[in-house]
Amino acid sequence: MCAAFLKESPSRAVLSRLRPERGILRHRQGFTLVELLIAMTLVGMILVILFSALRLSTRSWEATEKRLAAVEKVRAIEGLFRRQIREQKLLFYSDPERGQVATFAGTPNTMQFVAPLLTRLGLGGLYWIIFEVIQEGGESRLVMRWWPYRPAGQQEVEEREEEVLLKAVETATFSYFGREVGGTIPEWRGHWENPQEPPQLVRVEVHTQNGAWPELVVPIRTEPSEGGIGGGLGMGGHPAIDFGSDSSFPGDAQPIPE
Repeated sequence: MCAAFLKESPSRAVLSRLRPERGILRHRQGFTLVELLIAMTLVGMILVILFSALRLSTRSWEATEKRLAAVEKVRAIEGLFRRQIREQKLLFYSDPERGQVATFAGTPNTMQFVAPLLTRLGLGGLYWIIFEVIQEGGESRLVMRWWPYRPAGQQEVEEREEEVLLKAVETATFSYFGREVGGTIPEWRGHWENPQEPPQLVRVEVHTQNGAWPELVVPIRTEPSEGGIGGGLGMGGHPAIDFGSDSSFPGDAQPIPE
């Protein structure tokens, strides 16, 4: 009878209703170790994906910047070529063997002429300008050299300036379109050996480690220098300049390599 009383006791029924379920207790106790590991793994995967996406975006941005910089450099060098070649002056100097010789000369690796130095417009005057491909340490470089032009009777300037236009050049070739001495049909050639006149066109082909540049063809304006520097007339009525018996180019201690 006591057992039945305890079983049907109201206080016992109230206590049974207040007792929490096992699932509720487990929830209140927090996550299990397995759940924490799964959550940490998911967070780690999300961070890896975000970091990879950020690195990919950064590399893409850097590659785009490099390509834009390369394109701008190509355009700048091409613009320099065009301006300097177009502004070259048709001058002559006296050679004891060949007579009046044009100051323009060119080989597949070197081109030399007289022109205003357009990169220094504030200085004025004419300059000897050389574009040359130089081999040093197993690497080719495209170099521009310049020094002031001096007519006959003036002291030569020893100081010369140089700037590397392009590094890591695989090949760089100059070619010239015009007539040979006494010829009638102009054609492309690697050496310009006509002492009477410069070529009509100059072509520049450059290949770098990043690929080939667009072929550059520049026309040459054969206008004589104003004022007839040095006096006299050369071939075709152009100004002639007498530099004495020195057969090399004025102010050039090292003749252009053939």
